Amino acid sequence: MTTSSRITLRHTPRGVTIRATGAAAQALADAITHGAESAQAATQPAPGPIALDVVVDGRNNTYAARLYTLDPTAVAAGLGGKRATCTAGEKQAIHALLAKAEPPLRLVRWVSIHINAPAKGYTRYTIEAEAQS
Repeated sequence: MTTSSRITLRHTPRGVTIRATGAAAQALADAITHGAESAQAATQPAPGPIALDVVVDGRNNTYAARLYTLDPTAVAAGLGGKRATCTAGEKQAIHALLAKAEPPLRLVRWVSIHINAPAKGYTRYTIEAEAQS
């Protein structure tokens, strides 16, 4: 006896229930697991050091570090939209920002420092960072 292959969606006030039978169940499971594997692969760190542009604003003895530009490697590291503050100094604020990455990053090398006019109140650093081991 051959079973039919189908997917049934049921909408209730508590949410949606998905039921699948036959080959459709296997196709649905493959789609879900492949999506999870793709998302996990996107969050894996780059094998070598990645270059990041970081801006540090210093006001009232509080330093706030954030990314200057959002490139795909920085977003994959989990730093998109994140900000770290510190009262110990600009470099410590950068270390705090790198600690918020997934997995946490460590500073490998300072590439350059772009000091702007004091009226603007921020400094831009180009650094290289890699995943902590």
